[in-house]
Amino acid sequence: MLGLYDRSAIVVALMVLAVLLSCRGSNQAYVPTGQDAEQIRQVAVAYMRFISSHRNRPPSSERVFRKFLEGALKWDEAKIESMLVSPRDGQPYKIVYDVPILGSKPVVVVYERTGVGGDRYVGFDFGGVEIADEERFAMLVEETEEP
Repeated sequence: MLGLYDRSAIVVALMVLAVLLSCRGSNQAYVPTGQDAEQIRQVAVAYMRFISSHRNRPPSSERVFRKFLEGALKWDEAKIESMLVSPRDGQPYKIVYDVPILGSKPVVVVYERTGVGGDRYVGFDFGGVEIADEERFAMLVEETEEP
C-alpha cells in the first residue's frame, strides 16, 4: 500500500508530465499562466484527487464531485460555486463526468464553455492546462468523447 508521501509524489510527477505533454509542439495551443489558469488547474487537480481516492474511477456526476469537494477537500459552498465558474467567460466550467482515464494520453476533464476571443482554457486529467483555439479545442473534445 502506498503511503501519503508516495501518492503525493506520484500525483506531482503526473502533473508535471501532463504539463509537458500539453506543450507538445502545437502552434495553436500553449500553457497559460495567471489566476484564471490557476483556477481551472485547481479544478482539474481536484478531479485527479477524486480519481486517486476512488480506485482510479472518475466522478460519475456533478453531485458526486461536489460532495467530494465539500467533504474531502473541505471547500465550502461559496468556494465551490466560485471555483466551478470561469472568471474569463462567466459561465460554469464544463466538467466531463464518468470519462475513462486510461493510457498515457492526457484526457480533457474540464473546459470553458465559451472562452474569450475564440480561445478556451482546457484542463486535463493530470492537472495540465492549455489554452486552445477552436480547431484545437474541437480536436481535444473529440478525442475525449471517443469510445
